[in-house]
Amino acid sequence: MKSMQATWRKQIKAEHKEMLGDRDIFPFAQLRATGDDKTCSFCGGLNGKIFLIDKVPLPPFRSCTCHEGCRCNVAYIMQEELAAYNEERTDTRTIECPRCAAGLELPPGIQLFDCPECGTSIDAHQRTDVLI
Repeated sequence: MKSMQATWRKQIKAEHKEMLGDRDIFPFAQLRATGDDKTCSFCGGLNGKIFLIDKVPLPPFRSCTCHEGCRCNVAYIMQEELAAYNEERTDTRTIECPRCAAGLELPPGIQLFDCPECGTSIDAHQRTDVLI
């Protein structure tokens, strides 16, 4: 089992490294759980979350409790795809950067992002004023 998970992690990391070179085309990444009756609550909670490509946590996750091991994957998203996705959603929030106080519009699903004004990394999980 551990060797399967190690192989899976190498494959995910290799693909991610390749996609980082195309971040101007695919700036976002979405975590996807398998979504069956074996999916654990940890992976199920991450399913569908969208991150900036260089901030996405890569599976397999050690916190996964599935007896078969983590089966999550990453889908890479183009700017245009995210724009179309966002048009259908209404939960975009404006938050304030904790460092420079710039007003930032947080697209739906984005978890980690950098403030365009000062470059501070902001974790939306830690923001109580953001609905994800």
